Amino acid sequence: MQKPIALPLTITLLLHAAVGIMLALNFSFKPDPVVLPPEPKIIDATLVSLTAVPAARAVQKPVEAPPEPVAKPAAPPKPTPVEAPKPELSKPEPIKPQQPVVPVPKPDVEKQKQAEQQKQIENEKRVQLEKDKLEKDKLEKDKVEKDKQAQLQKQKAEQQKQEQQKLDAERQRKEQEQADALRKKQQEDQARKQREQQEKNELAKAMAAEDNAVQAERDQEAIASFQGKIAHDIENSWSRPPNARLGMQVTLSIQLLHSGELVNVSVAKSSGNDAFDQSAVSAVRRVAKFPYLSGLSQNQFDKNFRPLMLNFNPTDLRQ
Repeated sequence: MQKPIALPLTITLLLHAAVGIMLALNFSFKPDPVVLPPEPKIIDATLVSLTAVPAARAVQKPVEAPPEPVAKPAAPPKPTPVEAPKPELSKPEPIKPQQPVVPVPKPDVEKQKQAEQQKQIENEKRVQLEKDKLEKDKLEKDKVEKDKQAQLQKQKAEQQKQEQQKLDAERQRKEQEQADALRKKQQEDQARKQREQQEKNELAKAMAAEDNAVQAERDQEAIASFQGKIAHDIENSWSRPPNARLGMQVTLSIQLLHSGELVNVSVAKSSGNDAFDQSAVSAVRRVAKFPYLSGLSQNQFDKNFRPLMLNFNPTDLRQ
């Protein structure tokens, strides 16, 4: 299996060696002044894949022929030295090496089919990847657009909320102003009514006080009149004791009913003379009833005649 590879390499090496010898001989006979350095030679060689050759041989399996002996190139005749012409010297044409003939392997149909299937699978994968990428990009774009719309909706809702809050605040402010104005008006009305009522009350109180004063004066006059009548009645029924003298005075406590009937009588403050004190008590008991007291109101009677404190001091006594 190494012969097909060694043969081209041997031929290539021999050709290189022959070209080198010919160049060396050619340049050795030229004059030194006009010798130009040889340009690098480009050797066109075809590389043979080491893996392709055994595969082709495995398919074809031809019977290899023994390699033909390569004849050693003959040395060129020794040229006679010729003077180089004055004009520009022409460059020697490089000798192209003979290309080795490499047998073309027969293509493997099964491998080509597998390669085409693999290529088709890769193309399908690439198309699917591109399709997936486009779908992913579309989803991402839709998501970005959706997020953008959601953000816009959120901003719009927030703006509407702020505007509604402003409207609500303005409405509440107006309602509060109206409520404050109404409450202030109600307070003013109430204060005015209170002032009017207070003025009415003060006027009524003043009138009542005046009436009370008038009534009190009348009551005092009536009470003084009734007390004078009681004292006059007691004095008329009084029997003067022999030792009574001018200036004697006794204070009697008289218990009466509203009808004027006598309930009890006692000495609240003695005159110092028992006979004078007892004569005054006896005079009250002889009267026994004062019917004109029923003309008083219950309040006037309770206030001035329950009980009645009467100072008894006759004025017609001797000194």
